[in-house]
Formats: sequence, structure tokens, C-alpha cells
Amino acid sequence: MRKVILILILAFLTLGVLVGCGGSDPDELKDIATKENVWLEQLQPIASNITNSYEKWEAGELSREQLANELAKNIEEVQDLRSQSDQYYLNEIELTEEIKKHPDYDQGLYYGQSLRLNVYTFLIAATQGYQVAPSDTLKNKEPVTDQELKSTFDTEMVTGYERKVDKLKTALGNQLN
Repeated sequence: MRKVILILILAFLTLGVLVGCGGSDPDELKDIATKENVWLEQLQPIASNITNSYEKWEAGELSREQLANELAKNIEEVQDLRSQSDQYYLNEIELTEEIKKHPDYDQGLYYGQSLRLNVYTFLIAATQGYQVAPSDTLKNKEPVTDQELKSTFDTEMVTGYERKVDKLKTALGNQLN
């Protein structure tokens, strides 16, 4: 009987060690999550402002030019967020295969960069053809049509942003709590 109990205790200890070792996350994931959390906290009010301005335009409370003027106020801040994250991912962190394959990165943290691109893409589409566009090239282009703008909003801000932000928040919760 003593042998059976001893074998069971050893089996549980071995299982505990194996589960404990296999369950640890790479330290870099927490670092990535910390950065992505900061960037998300800065991006969310911008996305909210974009949605509010867009809804005012859809309701006829803003002209297309007024919408472009409102949205242009966000371009520099979004460009800065994109630049910060590009620098971080290119120069400060090494994305190993272990990190890339981790569910919190692959199905969550990965989407941080994509969220910033979704917002930026919509801002560019909304300001194209107006004097507030961020470059001379964009200022001299024809504005997108109302239908194209609606489609871009649906693609970038509704389908893209909303779907990805939930996944990012889940991964942030897993890594930061």
C-alpha cells in the first residue's frame, strides 16, 4: 500500500512539474502586451472620435469637407502611434517563433499593428482630395465618393477595428492580469 501511495505522489509531482513548466509564457509577451495596452489606450479615443464624426456626417450634420477637417486632426497622432510600434517591433523586440506561435500573440497581440493601420487607412480615405490631407499627393487627388467612404468605414472601422480590438483586449487580459 505504501508503494502505491508513493508512486501516486511521485506521479502527481511529476505531472505538476510538467504542467508548470509547459504553462509559462515567454517574458517578451508581457512586454509586448504592456506596449500594446498603452497604444490601445491612446488609439481608442481617436477611434471613438472618428466614429462620432462619421455618424454626424452620415446624419447630415457635417459636410464632407467638415468631416475631413475633423478627421485630419487625428492623422498625426495615429502616424506617431504607428511609428512608435514600428520602431518597437523592428528594433526593440525579437519576435521569435515561440512568440509568434503563442495564442496570445497569434490571436490577439498581433492585431495591435493592424488596428493602427485600419484607423490610418480610414483617415487617409476621408481626407483625400481636401487641403487637410497629410501630403500634396493626397491633396491633389479626387476625394473618394460617399459610397467609397462608407465602404471604407465599414471595412476598416467596423469589420476591421471592432473585430480585432476584442481579440487584442482578450490577449491583453491574459498577459496583464
